[in-house]
Amino acid sequence: MSTPWKTRLQILDLEADARIEVECKTCGFFRYEEAAHWQQDSQSRQLFLDEFEAGLKCHKWGCGKPVRIALPSNVETEGFQGGLA
Repeated sequence: MSTPWKTRLQILDLEADARIEVECKTCGFFRYEEAAHWQQDSQSRQLFLDEFEAGLKCHKWGCGKPVRIALPSNVETEGFQGGLA
């Protein structure tokens, strides 16, 4: 089942400097794809992200299994600061 945001966003909707996280569902191999690279390809630029994800495969030698994609957040995370008031 596809995630709703993946069916609404196209490659062209992403910022040119956006990075797409790609993780293998089987072996966990992780990499980034640059949106600008895919936006220059006339066949890929109008793909919705769920279609884009379906066309990608793991790059690890000998794997080639399906992957899942995610868009990284630009929000800074803070470490937990414990204590009692």
